[in-house]
Amino acid sequence: MDFILEKDSVAYGVEIKNTLSYMEEDEFDAKLEMCKFLGLVPLWILRNAPAVQFERMKPYNGFILKFKAQIYPPGQGPLVRDMWEKMRIPASIWKKVPEKLIYLLLKQHKGRISK
Repeated sequence: MDFILEKDSVAYGVEIKNTLSYMEEDEFDAKLEMCKFLGLVPLWILRNAPAVQFERMKPYNGFILKFKAQIYPPGQGPLVRDMWEKMRIPASIWKKVPEKLIYLLLKQHKGRISK
C-alpha cells in the first residue's frame, strides 16, 4: 500500500502504479485483503488495468482510476519525447495533478459519503 488517506471519515488504502503492465494478480489480491483487514476503501490509481480487476473491486466498495499515459516529473522532456517517437508509449509530464483527476476522485468520494 502506498498511502492511507482519510477524508470525511472515509479511510482509503491507496495504491499507485505508473507502470505499463497490469498489477500482478497476487499483488492485487494481497492489497485487497490488506484493505479489508484494515477497514479501508481500496483506491487504485493505475496506468492500466484489466476489466476483471474493476469487477473485483466492487465487493470492497473500491475503485480504480485509470489513466492513459505514464507520468514523469518536470525535467524529463527528452525521455518522454523519445518514448513517444521511438516506441509510441504514451507518456506525459505533470507539474501538478490535473483538475479532471481531482474532480473524478472527489466525485467517487462524494458518492461514498452520500450513502
